[in-house]
Amino acid sequence: MANYCWYQIRVKGKKKNAFMIYHTMPVYDENDIIHQEGTEENYSLIFSGSCKWSLEAYCDNSITNLDINVDDFIGENGELLKNVTDYWYYSLKDKSKLYNCEIEAFAEYEDYDINGDYGDRPTFEHYKNGEVIENQTQLSFADAQKRAEELFKIKNVIPNYYTYEDYEDYENGYDENIFPFTTELTNTQLNGGVERAEHYKVGDEVTLVPEPDNQYDEEAIRVDHELGFVGYLASYNYDIIEKLKETNNTNPKAKIVNVEPLSKRGPRCKKPIVEIEVYLTED
Repeated sequence: MANYCWYQIRVKGKKKNAFMIYHTMPVYDENDIIHQEGTEENYSLIFSGSCKWSLEAYCDNSITNLDINVDDFIGENGELLKNVTDYWYYSLKDKSKLYNCEIEAFAEYEDYDINGDYGDRPTFEHYKNGEVIENQTQLSFADAQKRAEELFKIKNVIPNYYTYEDYEDYENGYDENIFPFTTELTNTQLNGGVERAEHYKVGDEVTLVPEPDNQYDEEAIRVDHELGFVGYLASYNYDIIEKLKETNNTNPKAKIVNVEPLSKRGPRCKKPIVEIEVYLTED
């Protein structure tokens, strides 16, 4: 059984508007363009991501009537001209209205046995200029693949990432974790993290804070700096999560060992990179 997440999206509309959606996917994953074609006024852009949460987490469903000049943000070739942080938090439905586009999206995040069709099924969403055409339709994996190929006219657009054997190897790899070790944080662009990352220094101490009431993950571990929120531990850091439980959230400790603020990264990047070293102290 494999635990993974993915999404595939097709946007149809003006070229710059389509790329506005591409650049405003939130959370922490980098998107990959699968296919693009068309004219400036009638464009089709297909891209993928590795985190279904980008479709729903932290989205604000109460969009206001904003007058947005996409030309201020997107260049002639679809490149990002300036930060689009303010527009990360709109849902796909709201983005279809905001940018006058049609959006079709397949997504899944769950334990999934490809052969046994176990777990949450892939879902399909379809919005056009703010109207819901289809919402959260569940499909079998095979049906999702077939439907995506019919819509996108591209084979193998829906990923087939893991087999059961692959996942066992993936899980067993974490048994070798020992303290100290380093890990890259996720969600570093949230809650003012982009601006705050400009001031972090290597060696700065950070605090690991469990969030049992987190609506997305009851085992979420937030990482705080004296300046405020830094990011979250990736969910695969089982050793840290378990050690915190064992020691009543007093051990392990952590410090920043690498930081790349957004100002030092490429124009397509959406989040600062922050790596921390997690280590044990004497109990």
